[in-house]
Amino acid sequence: MGRFNHLLRPRPPQNGHAPPQPAGTQTPRVPQYLGPPHAPHDAGQWSVDALLHVLNPLPACQRYGTVARIGAAMRQQHQVHAANLCSQLEALDNFYARGIAAGLATAAGLNAWTSAHVGNNNAFIQAWALRSARELGPAIDDKVFEDVVAPLTPGAVPLATRRQCLDSLEGRTALVDRLVAKFMDYAGQQVDPESAERILGFASPQVVQRYLPDLLHMLAHPKRLARRHPEELVAALEADLARVAGAVGARVWPWWDARARTIASLLKYAPHLITRVFAWVDRWDFHKEVEADGESRFELVPRVLFDLQAARLARYEPDRIVALQLDNNMTHERMSQNTRRRWLANLSDDALERYTDFWAGAEPSERDTFLRYLAPKRRLETAAKMMGKGPTHLALAELLHRSDAAGLARTALKDMESKNDGWTLEAHWLKLLPPAEARPRLLARTRHPGRETTEAEDDERAVAWCMLIENAQRSGDPAALTAVLEQLAPALAGEEPSVRARAQNTLVALPKRLFAAEGLPHLDRIIDDLMVPDCFLPRDVVVQVWAFHVISVVSAHPTSPRHAAWWDHQFHRLMRSVDDSTQISAPWDDFTIRWGEEHAVWAAFKPLIDVARASDSFALLACVCKSLGRKSYRLAPLQAELAAFIDNPAAVTSLSGQANLDTAIKFYLADSATRDERVAHVVAKHPSAIKLWPVGRRVMSARTDLLTQYLVHPVPVGVFNRPDALQTLIFPKRDHLNRCTLDQHNAFRDVRAARLSLPTLPDDHEGPQCSFDEKAASILTLCVLHGGYDVIEQYPIDREDEHKFELHRMRIFSYIDKPDGIGRTLHNAGTPFTYTVMGTCWSRSKLVPAQELQNELNIVMNDEQNDKWTRTEAARMVVSRNPIPLATTMVERFARLAVDEKGEWAWSVAVKQALRHLLAFDGAWTLIDHAVEQHGTPMLRLLLDTKPWQMAQSVRDRYVKYLVPLLEHDDDSLAQAAVEAMDDWIPYSADIIPALSRIVTNFDIEDKGLWQAAADLLAYSATDEATISLLCVTMQKLVDYPPEPDAGEDADRPGYRRAKHILDYYNADLGEDDPFHHPAERALADVLATHPELFFDAVNLLLTCIDLDWSADRILAHLELVIERAGPHSGLSWGFSVNVGEVVKGRKSTPERLETLHEVAQVLIAKDDLMSNMFANWIVIECGDHAGWPEEWRDLLRNLRRHPRIEVRYFAIQTDTSSQDE
Repeated sequence: MGRFNHLLRPRPPQNGHAPPQPAGTQTPRVPQYLGPPHAPHDAGQWSVDALLHVLNPLPACQRYGTVARIGAAMRQQHQVHAANLCSQLEALDNFYARGIAAGLATAAGLNAWTSAHVGNNNAFIQAWALRSARELGPAIDDKVFEDVVAPLTPGAVPLATRRQCLDSLEGRTALVDRLVAKFMDYAGQQVDPESAERILGFASPQVVQRYLPDLLHMLAHPKRLARRHPEELVAALEADLARVAGAVGARVWPWWDARARTIASLLKYAPHLITRVFAWVDRWDFHKEVEADGESRFELVPRVLFDLQAARLARYEPDRIVALQLDNNMTHERMSQNTRRRWLANLSDDALERYTDFWAGAEPSERDTFLRYLAPKRRLETAAKMMGKGPTHLALAELLHRSDAAGLARTALKDMESKNDGWTLEAHWLKLLPPAEARPRLLARTRHPGRETTEAEDDERAVAWCMLIENAQRSGDPAALTAVLEQLAPALAGEEPSVRARAQNTLVALPKRLFAAEGLPHLDRIIDDLMVPDCFLPRDVVVQVWAFHVISVVSAHPTSPRHAAWWDHQFHRLMRSVDDSTQISAPWDDFTIRWGEEHAVWAAFKPLIDVARASDSFALLACVCKSLGRKSYRLAPLQAELAAFIDNPAAVTSLSGQANLDTAIKFYLADSATRDERVAHVVAKHPSAIKLWPVGRRVMSARTDLLTQYLVHPVPVGVFNRPDALQTLIFPKRDHLNRCTLDQHNAFRDVRAARLSLPTLPDDHEGPQCSFDEKAASILTLCVLHGGYDVIEQYPIDREDEHKFELHRMRIFSYIDKPDGIGRTLHNAGTPFTYTVMGTCWSRSKLVPAQELQNELNIVMNDEQNDKWTRTEAARMVVSRNPIPLATTMVERFARLAVDEKGEWAWSVAVKQALRHLLAFDGAWTLIDHAVEQHGTPMLRLLLDTKPWQMAQSVRDRYVKYLVPLLEHDDDSLAQAAVEAMDDWIPYSADIIPALSRIVTNFDIEDKGLWQAAADLLAYSATDEATISLLCVTMQKLVDYPPEPDAGEDADRPGYRRAKHILDYYNADLGEDDPFHHPAERALADVLATHPELFFDAVNLLLTCIDLDWSADRILAHLELVIERAGPHSGLSWGFSVNVGEVVKGRKSTPERLETLHEVAQVLIAKDDLMSNMFANWIVIECGDHAGWPEEWRDLLRNLRRHPRIEVRYFAIQTDTSSQDE
């Protein structure tokens, strides 16, 4: 209905002179009354019968336009009469009449009607009322909106109605500020975050700044806030990220993942903030481990800041893209061509130099792509740097200017004189020289030897001809191309087919502006050679390639007489080759023809189309439309040809003709100014065209007067409706029903009822039939127009039918507008249809008043005959859709449903999702205590599986404190589940880590999974002084725990297994450069030093620290302590593997760690007596490519290799895509 907005505004006076308006006047000027024909002369004389009589025959667009003009005429002097008309229309209780009343009241500016219908449950009526409220502005009291959207209002308004009102509060800042305060007074119990985000978007900046930090946890994707209050939103996000990053042991990458869409919307509406957002990455390290190509690596920047913000980065942070690509291995694949050019143009010189070094070792094709997007002034300098660092590639020179490329070509050709690189490479370099310099050498290679030639000789001549043509193209001189054509035309006649084909294909691809008039006779000869009957090319290919080539040459020179004469010479030959069987496609598209050139193209095609029309061939016309694209919409001669095509009964003689007619209708209806008249023309000529999307859409939305014949009779057989297809009626969508006339509504009722009485497609039935889909659509239409359940009960359809899915889906949509719709639907659906019913009810429940929805769903939940999944879904719907807290009744129901949780995965997921809402209610926790006391373990498991990530901090603290006692529950499986659930909650409670220590040191716990989970979590959580001290005490208790009394001397001590498990956990993670794992140095070294039995584990841990670039002094300080206290022992044999150098993707890692290894190894070698029971090679050094190492490092490597206990293994990783050789 947005297209009628202009009808609601006052019209300017007809004489063009507006009378002066008093200052401060708020009432719009009364326009001149323009009623429909045979209408009352006075706007106050309208009656309901006269109004309906005049409006009923009109299409929807004219009907509501007429209503708008009548209402505007009543706006000042006849508002009372307009109000009476609206009351009488609504009293008819007619779907059609209510729409007329809404349009009339909106145009007449009826304050009372608008105030009464702002909260109307019917979306169509509410849309008119809200539009009127926006136009009337302050005339509508804020109390009207407050009664609908206030959070404390009883649940008599559907959620969708409230949200529509919230979207209409723009400009009512004082009201919004009051509502936000009420929302916050009701904080913790608001279950509709979307409404909170909608209302906060219209508040004042001061209110947003005050309340947004407390509401941010409720807003999953605050798009409206990003658009209206970007500065306040970015400040709230920064504070929230600082809180997360400040928590002990917290990781920031989950926060980025959760807020990715919010940040994307923020940068969309405020792109200048991208620098501030990137400052967060620099301030709080982002480390996220990802798997790519079977390898694990760390991302240093959130993907949302690169993949989705490439265009903004190219403008505001171009140098940062280079850093991301070089340091984080991110690519620019998501950038468009324009974005790449803008980014490279904005790069600083230092960043471009770094990027050039990176691409110098890349594949030639990748380097060419990089250079192609550089600006010309930077391209030569960059290409020269790449040529000096990598192999010279021809494509680099082809991207340069002609003069620059010629210099490089001369140098390359001079170097090739002493080499035998082949003719093809030489020819490509010759192409870059000026024509006068290159043509003699290339022509010498084009001469046919006059004997039977080999395939290689043919290839040399073909390359020479192609390079000659491309050399002329690079020069940009038409005279150069004319000289080539003069040599090419006579030579091709006696050439081999392969040579001719390659030369002709190269010639066709040239810009048409290079074909001067002097070269047309030579081009004429080439075309003659193609048109001979024994041509080696297929006929369709010849016509497709050369017909449009000829036409485009003429189009490029529309004013040249010699080109026009040449066109006349070629015309008849081309005509004989064009018919409906020829699949023609133009070599250009809508983007290569500029605006204004379509007239020249049409003038070139017009004679060809005239001849084709005489033989009832329209393939060429359809092809021209596709070629011109949008430029054909306003081309009057082309539109006239399309009309003639549509009117021609002989236009469709085959499937290809039907496709051409479909294309013609599409372009014929493209002009919006005359689309309505043209739709009527198309439907009159081809009634079956109603099945085409452009025709059907326009008939449904605007030309509803053309719809009557399709409502009463099935779509007739025609071009677009085959005889063997099922003959069905047209079914408008619900939105389209608002545009239909009253007579059409009555026709709906009678015809649909008649169709429902027909048999449902039995195979052996002869006569009229009706499909299941048509019956379901008929029921829906009748329910919408003439009221609900009686229609359903009158036309029952067997439940066991194979189309029950669609049938019950339609029943849901028909029930949904009634207060008891969802409850009755759930009750009638039964178990076989649970999935369909609940899925549809979930999507439509927001249209039902909340209190009525609660009452009906309570019946569903309490009915023991319903399956558990249906009852749980109903409960979840109540909690999430109802703005009133229902914790008092819901927690007990969830607890009762959770008793038999085992094996019920589907409904338990629903319970968890609903429980997340309830945890935000203060009153829910008392009920949860009661449910736990009554039902025990099942309710506890349900709470463990429910992590309220989007809850407020106070709710999180309460949740964690409630679940901490479960860590030491008597049920080991429940305790293990609690340990696994606590992984992400350590920063929120100081009681978790002591409980984990008690679990690890409790040897009465025989469940291996429990103590291992606790040990892993304890090791990970050692990040500060208190937790590290606790970890040391735990390790000491483990290693001091004695073996069993009756065990022998060689018995394994259970404490060692657990201590070893903690150590292995660290060994697995120390190789990752993660600062949260470094406390292992302090937590484990002292304990291991006092226990020789764990000596090898200690050495292994310390050698692993070499990969973290720890200094030798730092490692030896702990190693000496370990060796000093270890003494003689009989430990297990062990081998240590240290990587001291590698080459990955062409970039070397520095081997400074070799010096550290040398110092540590000397200490270990001196203690050789400690290694007597180990394997011969107890240190294995994996060494990468060391050719570029300094001499002192290579000496260190040689010294280490001489020792019998040390083995050095060499490996190399290739820089290309070949496999790695070890």
